[in-house]
Parts: sequence; C-alpha cells; structure tokens
Amino acid sequence: DTLEVDELDKLTDVLASEGMAETYPDIRCLSGRQTTYYYSNQQLSENYANMLFRVEEQDLAALVAGTIRDESRLYPRPTAARLFQGAPFRLSHDQVTTVVENMRQDSDYQDIHAITASNGALYFYSSQHLTKEHAEGLMEWTEVESHEMP
Repeated sequence: DTLEVDELDKLTDVLASEGMAETYPDIRCLSGRQTTYYYSNQQLSENYANMLFRVEEQDLAALVAGTIRDESRLYPRPTAARLFQGAPFRLSHDQVTTVVENMRQDSDYQDIHAITASNGALYFYSSQHLTKEHAEGLMEWTEVESHEMP
C-alpha cells in the first residue's frame, strides 16, 4: 500500500501532536535540518535509526562522529574504519579518513581519535566514552588476538 501526500501529511500531523507517546508509544521522531523522520522502535533500534538519519542528513562529520560516539558509549568498543564502507554508509576509505582529519580542526570533534592495530587496521574511538588504552586493547583483541586463539 502507498500513501498519498495528503494522507501522509495528516499522519505526520497526528504524530507531531500532543499525546503521540500515549497513542503510539513505539514511534520515535528525529528532526533534521529540513525534514522530520519517524520510525518505530519495534522495527529499528535507536542506534540504527540514528545511523540512517545521519546518512539522510548528509552531514559526513556528524555521521562519522555520531557513529563513533555511539559505538564507544553503547557497546563500548572502538569503531573500525571499514564499518563506514558498508551499508548504510557506503563511504570510501578515503572519504572517512578525510572527514576524520578535518574534524581535528573543529572544536566539536576533539574527542574523536584514530588508532591503528598491529595488523594495520584503522579504528576510531571517542575519548568521551573510552580511554585510549581501553580502545587499543579492544581493537587489538578484535583484529589480532582473537584470531590467534585455538
């Protein structure tokens, strides 16, 4: 089934109205620069919904930093640079490294740091949620040590 524009407008008006939480407790709202996005937390995790939101907003610094911060806070773990090459991001390695390099000049992103495993894999972490030592230990375990175990 598809919705006509006027039907969709009516639904979003209902969702934006007072009492939305009581009527639709699973519906969440993310407000972008020009668009409001709705999703059901029964269908998408908050973390994945935020990733999709950042992809749609096309703010690469917010996308990369937000994902790194979420991974560092929620799991806690550093984020492999290769994560951004897959869905939903589909960024090249060069795009990711350029974005992170540019973040170093912006005071809003001073918590984002790059680290490299002994096998050369590039990772990032947020110092708001992980220490460098913890991030390095988790990265090294994931990239090297866990593969050496029988």
